[in-house]
Amino acid sequence: MATIPKKTIGKIKIMKKSTLLLFLYVFVFAGCAVPPKSTYVSLPPHGGKAEELVKQGKYPEAAKMYEKSAEAEKASPAPRMKVLAYALNQAGYYYYLVGKNDKAIKHSKKALAIGKRLGMEAEVARSLSNIGGVYSDWGEYNEAIKHFKEALAIARKLGQEGIVARSLNDIGGAYDSLGQYDKAIKNYEEALDIARKLGEEGSIATYLNNIGNVYDSWGQYDKAIKNYEEALAINKKLGKEDGVAACLNNIGLVYSRWGLYDKAIKNFKEFRLLQKG
Repeated sequence: MATIPKKTIGKIKIMKKSTLLLFLYVFVFAGCAVPPKSTYVSLPPHGGKAEELVKQGKYPEAAKMYEKSAEAEKASPAPRMKVLAYALNQAGYYYYLVGKNDKAIKHSKKALAIGKRLGMEAEVARSLSNIGGVYSDWGEYNEAIKHFKEALAIARKLGQEGIVARSLNDIGGAYDSLGQYDKAIKNYEEALDIARKLGEEGSIATYLNNIGNVYDSWGQYDKAIKNYEEALAINKKLGKEDGVAACLNNIGLVYSRWGLYDKAIKNFKEFRLLQKG
């Protein structure tokens, strides 16, 4: 039976391997924080074209266009360094999304250096988050955690609670991959508490799913099911078929491991119906 992998939400490495899973990533904002539109007076050269490519879901082309934007800004007679840092971070982020991690980390580190020099804390946090995501992709989870925690500290200082929650989610994912399940749960639950306070239902579903993933890995199947089913209910309420499909798949896998095959088959059937639809 064809199924998407258990850790479909919040595990960037898996998501790069299929169009469906990349879409799930963009939907749930897992991994490094989704970059905002430019907060500066004007976009970098070609920035408008890059944003249009993002809207069209053409992330490889968007990454190249932001890279071109950064090169054009740097080559200008009077480079706007804040705009350059933004373009570099955007290039790094979209290269990261499509799995070109060497380019992702190269551009993000350049943006980080500029951001630190100019005191651009929000941009520094984005660079750190991008870099952490790459290290997580490479399996260097301790290095990833180090960068995610630096990004978290800045987000806390700036009072950006949504970004705080996403940073905690990133840290939780890295601890999950290290098998440090208690630390993973702690970070995911803190992210969940913030999302509940902010009323961000999509994020709530994501963090519940990720908590379910940890309990599944930990062999605590009853707790895994409880969190997956709560995430499933929210995704159904929001009409998010991709999120519904991920939860149904995860629930089916847990029931299968638990030896409750009738319940597993029921959820897998619902999952397959959504795929066919």
